[in-house]
Amino acid sequence: MTPVIPSRSASRRSVSLAVFLIAVAAALAVGWYVLPRREAPANIAQRAAAPRSDGYKEVSAWMKENLDSPEWDKVRWWPSISLVEKRDDLMRPLEERRKTNSAEMTEVKEKFDDVQRRINTAGISDAEKLLDEMKSLQALYEEDRKIAEYLVKILNVYSSIPDSACRMKFRTKNRAGASELRDTFFEISKGRAKPLGDATAKALLSEFPE
Repeated sequence: MTPVIPSRSASRRSVSLAVFLIAVAAALAVGWYVLPRREAPANIAQRAAAPRSDGYKEVSAWMKENLDSPEWDKVRWWPSISLVEKRDDLMRPLEERRKTNSAEMTEVKEKFDDVQRRINTAGISDAEKLLDEMKSLQALYEEDRKIAEYLVKILNVYSSIPDSACRMKFRTKNRAGASELRDTFFEISKGRAKPLGDATAKALLSEFPE
């Protein structure tokens, strides 16, 4: 015969359950007022979707602070755009090319050193051939060095591309009072505008077409 396991009475079970539910409800009520309130998901989404400044306000403020004349006329305006992807796309292949160039220069230098060591023990006829080889390696190394300098120069320009920028073509007056047309690219960062250098601006011409 299967033994019968005694169970708690129904009334006692009901009382215990009621006490438990009351305690849980009280704890939740206290937690609602004591614990920090979390920001509503709708508010978070609304803040994340806030539009980025088009840069016009920041550029106008810069002009008021830095132009010789406080008066200027807008000729054409290109709103701020994100340039992070553009900058990365430009720099990535150049970084790879610089690594390859560095490896090639190291290889040429090692070959040159090896030829130089062999000259010391070579005969006259062999030495002449080795000298010709050294001249070829020197010329190749010099070519690689120029490529390396060029890559560094271009990478410096591309690395100066900001996260976002805009362009303003405007007419103003110089210190002599003469009217002049200016075409300036601006970096927009932390609520302020800053003019970009000529090399960086030239690299961005395709992003702000006429």
